[in-house]
Amino acid sequence: MFKRRRTTDAEFGTYIGPDAIAKGDISGKSNIRIQGTVKGNIKLRKGTIWVDKAGVVKGTISATVIIVHGKVGGDVIAKKKLEVGAEGIIRGDIRCRQVFISSQSKIRMDEDEGITTIFQEKREEDTVPMFDEESNIKPKVYEKKP
Repeated sequence: MFKRRRTTDAEFGTYIGPDAIAKGDISGKSNIRIQGTVKGNIKLRKGTIWVDKAGVVKGTISATVIIVHGKVGGDVIAKKKLEVGAEGIIRGDIRCRQVFISSQSKIRMDEDEGITTIFQEKREEDTVPMFDEESNIKPKVYEKKP
């Protein structure tokens, strides 16, 4: 009946081409697709930042939706959602409401940080917990042998 528009169909008002190197901060409202290199912060009040596989951003990026298939060396602040593709790399802090990570991607976190700092599960009281304390089903723990 109604076709929902995907983020991939978004119209991009700004392109940073594959051979381009942009130095300095970028701000605005239109969507940005990065195929080259940006050395500086990118801040969009509304819109999408898309970093292609060959794209590199060295700075903080902030937008409503952020899609990373390339490399980001800085903080990522997504007001709605963040999508990380199989080849996406983020070296910095992540702040967002929703995170979608490709099943093929690899995630590395600092030892000080636990995964619960990013993914905080919120359940209603009437839902079943992941590991029922009354049952004997517990996660298998593998210990390193000396």
